[in-house]
Amino acid sequence: MKSKLLKATVLFGTVFALAACGNQNNDQASSSSSEAKSESVSESSTAANDNAEMKDGTYTLETPMSENGWKTEVSMVVKDGKIDSVDYEGYDKDGNKKSENEEYQTSMKDKSGTSSNEAVKQLVDQFLKEQNPDKVDVVSGATHTSQAFKEQMQQLMDAAKKGDTQKIMTKE
Repeated sequence: MKSKLLKATVLFGTVFALAACGNQNNDQASSSSSEAKSESVSESSTAANDNAEMKDGTYTLETPMSENGWKTEVSMVVKDGKIDSVDYEGYDKDGNKKSENEEYQTSMKDKSGTSSNEAVKQLVDQFLKEQNPDKVDVVSGATHTSQAFKEQMQQLMDAAKKGDTQKIMTKE
């Protein structure tokens, strides 16, 4: 009787242990499978969103005047579903262009190693080539400009995917 009870206890313990291990592996596999499916869906929807066709037109964005006395106006032209051109310019309160302000350009270059004009040209060239702001590298010495540029280009691309040509007025 003790022998049968001992065998039953060992058998029960073995079955229980195997069931617990098997269930844990299934949970991990199920969890991994769910995570993989979630990542796949997330990546494919992001890819689909990135590849959504943009509608032809001119899309514009304007920032308010910053603390340093400049506002940015951006114009992006989409032709045949691709970004054809970008005009990126800063203006002071009197409407003077940042790109034509030699004092500003020289001062920035002396402090950071690059002028605003050089940074904007690099950013626009990369963006036109890549057609994706996430693939645009930050320009050394113009980190703030680079980050703002990438965010603004994404906003304009989002508008172009909707065909919304109304000027975007940002808060920053």
